[in-house]
Amino acid sequence: MKRFIISFLAMSVLSALPTQSKAFDGNRKGFILGGGLGFGSVMFSITEKPFLDGLPSQSRFSFMGSFKIGYAVNDHLEIYIGDKESLLTDILPTRAGLYVYGLLSVGVSYYFRNSTPTPYLSTGIGKSYLVAPLDRDLESWFGNGLYAGIGLELEKHLGVEFELVYGKPESDNYIFEGLVPRLLFVLSGY
Repeated sequence: MKRFIISFLAMSVLSALPTQSKAFDGNRKGFILGGGLGFGSVMFSITEKPFLDGLPSQSRFSFMGSFKIGYAVNDHLEIYIGDKESLLTDILPTRAGLYVYGLLSVGVSYYFRNSTPTPYLSTGIGKSYLVAPLDRDLESWFGNGLYAGIGLELEKHLGVEFELVYGKPESDNYIFEGLVPRLLFVLSGY
């Protein structure tokens, strides 16, 4: 939750900064900083170890957030570290509380044109996680994950993006497997 709030505040500050600085000169090439807010559905199943007894699959509406920081090699290709997050509650009967399901990844985006509007593709691979930021008694789960997305930069610094995020974090007793279709409204500083 803290990361989500920090991402939102960073994007708010970024949108208020003047674009005359060298880092944010309006050209996609160079330093990039971005984030988005949106919604989607977290479809997941939980399996208990070591017997691999599965609980029924579930689907939950969720608010989503994302953050990225990196470098654009040219006006078409961005390379960055990103974080994609979804909020969940009460995933197990014995573990009630607020959870953040996310993916910390290395990603790339390819923009098809130099000028807006321009479509783009994104993909990345990294570490998935399921953490309860407000309850330290609940264990954190970690695993691998990946994502793929398609977006449209409507005008400089503003776009819309659809992504599929997959992750499989595990705890000592459980395996969480999730797929998240999500729609985000994105701000990018470059």
